[in-house]
Amino acid sequence: ILHACGANSSHGLRRTNADKRRAVETLLRDEEWSQWGDRKIARKCAVHHSFVAKIRRELTGAIASEAPNPL
Repeated sequence: ILHACGANSSHGLRRTNADKRRAVETLLRDEEWSQWGDRKIARKCAVHHSFVAKIRRELTGAIASEAPNPL
């Protein structure tokens, strides 16, 4: 899985933004890989670290909004 996240970044069919997002989300949703920094995930997925940071914020916001509100 880890190798696949960066596959075709420099050859073959060009990856779409959806492909890049899917690769980053795969690592961010994993218990171990989500502990990595944005730059390390970006290197593995062959994307910019700000793209990883943006998706991490989106996922963190989605998780926070799903949490039940304390009474």
